Amino acid sequence: MVFDAEAMAKIHAGLAAVRIPSWIDRPPTNLGEKAHGKLKADNWLVLITVFFPLILPEMWYEGELDLTMLRQICRRGKLYASANDSIKFGDPESPTVKALRILYGEDSISDSTRNGERLSPMQETAHNGSGPILEASTYDMILSYWNQTYSPTYIHKSQLTYDLMNAGVRVLPTHAVELTHFKHNTRLFSIFRKNTGSSSISFRHPATGQKGFGYIQEVWKQALQGEYRMFVIIQPHTELSPSDEAKTHLPTHPRFRSFARYTNPQFLRPRLVVELRHIISHVPFYLRPEGTFGISPAITLFVDCLVKGRD
Repeated sequence: MVFDAEAMAKIHAGLAAVRIPSWIDRPPTNLGEKAHGKLKADNWLVLITVFFPLILPEMWYEGELDLTMLRQICRRGKLYASANDSIKFGDPESPTVKALRILYGEDSISDSTRNGERLSPMQETAHNGSGPILEASTYDMILSYWNQTYSPTYIHKSQLTYDLMNAGVRVLPTHAVELTHFKHNTRLFSIFRKNTGSSSISFRHPATGQKGFGYIQEVWKQALQGEYRMFVIIQPHTELSPSDEAKTHLPTHPRFRSFARYTNPQFLRPRLVVELRHIISHVPFYLRPEGTFGISPAITLFVDCLVKGRD
């Protein structure tokens, strides 16, 4: 099938507008023109797994692509099987394996809170005191998360009395060091206001283990009970209503790994505290205007394609 000028213009606009993490190289936004030259293997891999599942479904909805072609472009079963085989058994110097490593990275365990040494109470106080005072809502969230996850627990700063102080009861520190980015599994993650593409993630809910999606809003590093702890504050996305979800047709085509959420929901879901061990991967996204797929509010399309066995 040959794309006409209007279709190519929409693809070019999408290639420029899709938000991606900083470690992914954006393919040429003039795709199809001679000026960009021959695409490399990693460019094709990113196009097929990241960009096309976000851009093409809308064109299909508008009647500019037939479903068979969309399936052919976005089908990735064989690609992932080949990718896994190449990573496990392929030549590490081959172009295919190098491209896969560019897209997915190496498996590793990275925990910036683990330094092999216990912190003294003086070191804890010095570290926490070097940061600002936590806002009340953030303080309460971290306190609640800690007390539901770890032992011994802390009490709220407002609960401290002289008797409790003499009894050795622990109060959650009111200060923490604010971070704008961190590295996890070799990848750089950022807060939303610094890099939107690197702030969009998938994660496991600490309490339920259910997979969720959201933006990283804040990151705080505290020294607690002899260790550095990193608390990542997530704003989960708001799912579409069943009627709006049906309009996208995306749930009926799970191989695209694409889904939609409201961009500016009337009511935000409660924020969550997670740690690095709960984070799965980055999730590229594409902001779409009101009326997309016939849905009145603005929506955002996401593609959950970067999990590489951590799903």
